[in-house]
Amino acid sequence: MAERIVIRHLAGSKVNQVEQFPADAAAELTIGREPGVEIQFDPLRDDAVSRRHASIAIEPGDPPRFRMTDLNSRNGTYLNGERIVGETELLPGDTIELGNGGPKFEFDLHPRPSNVFGRTRAVPAAIGATRVIDNAESELPPPTVVVQTVGRMAVEPPPRPGIGRNTLLHELSIQRQATRQIMIYAVIGVLVVIGAVGGILYHAHQKSIAEQNARIEEKAEIAKTAEQNVALANEKIEDQKIKIEQQSSVVGLTPQEIVTKFGDATVWIRVHWRLYDRVTGRPLFHKTISVKDKDGVNKLFPAYVRWKDKLVRWLTLDDDMHTNYPVGNCNCEVTGTGFVVDPQGLILTNKHIVAGWSINYNRFSYYEGGRGVIYDEVDPHANPATKLKLSRELNAPSHVFDVSSRSTEFKGLIGWMPEEGGPIFANSLPIVIDSNSHAFEGRNDELSVRFPGTRVDISARLVRASTDNDVALIKIDAFNTLATMDTLATDDNVTTGESVVVLGYPGASIENNAIFNTVEGSEVHHHKEVVPEPTVTPGVISLKGSPLTSEGSVTVVGNLGDAYQMTVPAGVGNSGGPVFNREGKVIGLYTWGSSHETQTFAVPIKYARTLRAPCQSKVAQSR
Repeated sequence: MAERIVIRHLAGSKVNQVEQFPADAAAELTIGREPGVEIQFDPLRDDAVSRRHASIAIEPGDPPRFRMTDLNSRNGTYLNGERIVGETELLPGDTIELGNGGPKFEFDLHPRPSNVFGRTRAVPAAIGATRVIDNAESELPPPTVVVQTVGRMAVEPPPRPGIGRNTLLHELSIQRQATRQIMIYAVIGVLVVIGAVGGILYHAHQKSIAEQNARIEEKAEIAKTAEQNVALANEKIEDQKIKIEQQSSVVGLTPQEIVTKFGDATVWIRVHWRLYDRVTGRPLFHKTISVKDKDGVNKLFPAYVRWKDKLVRWLTLDDDMHTNYPVGNCNCEVTGTGFVVDPQGLILTNKHIVAGWSINYNRFSYYEGGRGVIYDEVDPHANPATKLKLSRELNAPSHVFDVSSRSTEFKGLIGWMPEEGGPIFANSLPIVIDSNSHAFEGRNDELSVRFPGTRVDISARLVRASTDNDVALIKIDAFNTLATMDTLATDDNVTTGESVVVLGYPGASIENNAIFNTVEGSEVHHHKEVVPEPTVTPGVISLKGSPLTSEGSVTVVGNLGDAYQMTVPAGVGNSGGPVFNREGKVIGLYTWGSSHETQTFAVPIKYARTLRAPCQSKVAQSR
């Protein structure tokens, strides 16, 4: 019985190497490039070999049997030059090639058992006749010479007497006939042997084909069953997806999903604005008066004038002493939130952020703390003595007043909107420049947006502001296609108790700052820039306000107006931020808060849709 399996490498990285394996050590020898196989090839140089290329199955017995199987390799397995499919019988002396032109080796046994033979081959004989040989060929013994011994001398027998010519010709003819018959019989025998061997081989081949077909059908059945199982699994997955989508439609987007999906389209806005006289184009200032308190310390108070039976701010065009207050928010930065609604750079936000002159100035008047100085208008035609007397009394403490003690008188003053215009007075005395009210114009000296995760400001311009509610549209020049929040709700179906999420940049949130140094003109400058990241805040709609409505002669005015009251704990800086419902649709814009932490308000998105529509038409025409 064979003790070892011998592998003689004929080509490849292991050429001229011999590997031996105990014949009874394992039931299978695997061939490939991956670690752990028994016959392993070089992963880099033998690239025609798959990671697990083929295997040799060992069936114990007397004699043992061996079968070669291709393991679905990329380049195929060749046995004696023919590509194998499935499992094929392997005999000693067979040559295996891994891929066409790949590594090659010879399979053998040592010692080879007497009852195990290699494949039988038919080869031509030296005289042109066909001979059947096995692995070894025996030779005929040499002819025997008989020598007779007489005494001490070896004497060959005397030659036979010759024969006649006719007899010789007759003998030669008989010999030729015998030789011809032998050759015929030999040819017939060879043909019989070839036929028998061919029949055996044909029968074995047909049996192998039948076995292979049976295995193929078995594998096809297994593959069919696997396909059916995969189809069933896919159906289950689709059912689960449908259930998840149905559940998601009920639960809606989470705050995390909303900030992930729409955070990049939510921008941080910074604004500085001032008020200008339309006639002269000059900026307006609020006159201040320096008054000594009881401790003798001078303090600046804003000045007011009674003009045409109402109280107005003492607005002037002069500031020679640089003590007057500029009208606007130039001494305090206004920040807010906006969101991109068009890839060309259109951004929605609050009107009070980007058009501050169109709302109550009391929100921007940081210097009006409740106390001021009040005067009566001076007739421009008054005599010089009267004017001199009033000029001396300008800093008199008796003119200082407290707004809280005279709230009724100052109600109109507090509610003044700069774009409404008003009188302009001289800087020296409360003398109106002319009898008419001047038209004023607000301008954004700075209007910029900054996208999340960046520290670069992009200049913006005001496109238009709503006359109906706190909504405005601004635009930046976009050099790249922008992430947009083009998910504005197309209806106004908002219910009390509905869950909402607000994105924005409230001042109360922790800021991310980029701190860096620059060298300019041999001087080191230290810089700190805000790197905005949107804050996500959930809540619910706690109350829906009612717009101004008329029914016959009755006008219904809601204290809340056309707005949504929310329980979103947002604050300053959130203004202009998008308010999402659970479907991820924008149903409003955050507009302002209140003294109660969880009582905030939003403008319905319908005002933004109305404001955006004309701009969309212009963009479509330009395209």
